[in-house]
Amino acid sequence: MQSDLHVLYEDYHMLVVIKPPGVPTQSDSSGDPSLLDMAEAYLKTSPKKPRDTFVGMVHRLDRPTGGVIVVGRSPKATMQLKDQFRQRKVQKTYLAACQGVPQRERAKLVHFLKKLPGANRMAVSEKESHGSQRAELSYRLLGKSANGRDALLEVQPLTGRQHQIRAQLA
Repeated sequence: MQSDLHVLYEDYHMLVVIKPPGVPTQSDSSGDPSLLDMAEAYLKTSPKKPRDTFVGMVHRLDRPTGGVIVVGRSPKATMQLKDQFRQRKVQKTYLAACQGVPQRERAKLVHFLKKLPGANRMAVSEKESHGSQRAELSYRLLGKSANGRDALLEVQPLTGRQHQIRAQLA
């Protein structure tokens, strides 16, 4: 399991790793190895291993999403890193390969998201309703496919809602 972990940065306080698409950030009912499981296995064999192995989830990416994840190596470091994310001291940038090309090259999208009962999906609305949460993101068109039907967007979420980028861009 540890050989599957791609470490970008490591010190005594954190690991910065790549989460492949399809891998859960934390354990779920599927029983599939999670990124945190892989990080723990890696740290157990690391030469920089402290007395006890600890991995703490600082932030997460949805299972279908791949990208860079920061993992805390102590409870204190995890809490401090989480606070930096919560206070928006960390700027998140995503690349989104999209079917279809947006009409505008740059835009800020504001929607209201609400979890669909019994499904792991979100309903998107332009109007607030009971139980919905405001979701904001900005995007910039980076390029189009040769056939002009697909786009690559740079996306910066301004809120951190579940499935936000996929839901809002859809």
